Amino acid sequence: MTGTRDLKGLAVVTGASSGIGEGCARGLRERGASIAILDINPAGEAVARELGGRFFHCDVGDENAFEKVADEVEAAMGPAEYLVNSAGILQKSAMRPRDFPIAAWDDVVRVDQRGTYLSCRYFGERMVARGHGSIVNIASVAGMMSTPLHSYTPAKAAVISLTATLAAEWGRSQVRVNAVSPGVTRTPALDAALKRGDRSLDDLLKVAPLGRLIETSEIANAGRLPAVVRGGRHHRRQPAGRLRLGGLRRLAFLWGVARAMRLLQSRFRECRQHCSSFPSAYPLWSEVAGRAVVS
Repeated sequence: MTGTRDLKGLAVVTGASSGIGEGCARGLRERGASIAILDINPAGEAVARELGGRFFHCDVGDENAFEKVADEVEAAMGPAEYLVNSAGILQKSAMRPRDFPIAAWDDVVRVDQRGTYLSCRYFGERMVARGHGSIVNIASVAGMMSTPLHSYTPAKAAVISLTATLAAEWGRSQVRVNAVSPGVTRTPALDAALKRGDRSLDDLLKVAPLGRLIETSEIANAGRLPAVVRGGRHHRRQPAGRLRLGGLRRLAFLWGVARAMRLLQSRFRECRQHCSSFPSAYPLWSEVAGRAVVS
């Protein structure tokens, strides 16, 4: 994401100390936005400093702390024009519900689902009051289908659903809310899972259509992130004719999604015949869907 500097104002990125969030923060900075990083990981301070921005320590699952830090961010850096919610944690490994501690389930849902909602609430309401803004929630293709990740998958499905409800709630206030659902992406969290043996790199590479994992920079460089954040202040209601055309395009998109899902189900059945375990089948349809279907 280089060359064009078409973003003005403050971009708040949660979970930007590493991984997808860091990639998004760097991409937005290259496009001209100033950067505020919200993270519980102090490593985000070095990233913010490198980008000429500021770091704010924040536990995204703590409502009281989030309300306070939202006030601090806008008091120190001005109004947030853009918000990217990337803070999240992985489920360490696939396991049957009876073997999955509920405390571990709560940890994932608290950050991935609750944290996304709190961020949308406290920054989104400010955008609504100003009459403009753009929010991007980082979801996952795992949230659009069945996987053996019984906390991570429902949490990401909730992020997708939350995005739709808030888009309808705030659309008339000229606040855009979108979600990006990447496939399997190389992040420090995934690297740690590989080192622990919770994931198999060989299995990931065998079923990845590109023969490799997605890099975090590709999510921003693909052009999808700037496309969804660029609305904000300049977004205006479409004429009626444009809306009808948009409806037809939406139907065509949904038809394409249905076809993609049928393809994924077929590939998933094939993968199960060749993979030694159910969890190892997961990366195939995650990677395919990540390239084929992005909301």
